[in-house]
Amino acid sequence: MRLAAAQMLRGVVQRRGFATTARRLDSYAFIGLGQMGYQMAKNLQSKLQPSDKVSLYDINSDAMKRLQAEMKAASTGAAVELAASALDASKEAVRLLRLPNPGPSHKISPH
Repeated sequence: MRLAAAQMLRGVVQRRGFATTARRLDSYAFIGLGQMGYQMAKNLQSKLQPSDKVSLYDINSDAMKRLQAEMKAASTGAAVELAASALDASKEAVRLLRLPNPGPSHKISPH
């Protein structure tokens, strides 16, 4: 009896059910493409799925355009979109990454 119960329990425990769900599309906003943000955004975009999207915004439009060109040249990772403002970049974002302007940061801690 004990053996039969153990075999039944083992059969139940070993059964595994796998549910599949469609992967949710992720949208990221990256605001601030300075010394640190530029490389972080580039690295993040390269690791994302092509179905994902990264919106970029920086007060320096040349930095945005240069990064977009580099990302497109690599032809891997998420789609890239340039935003006209920080608000536009973050409107549809599921995740928002914002790096501060170094000016105010240096006033607080000059190191």
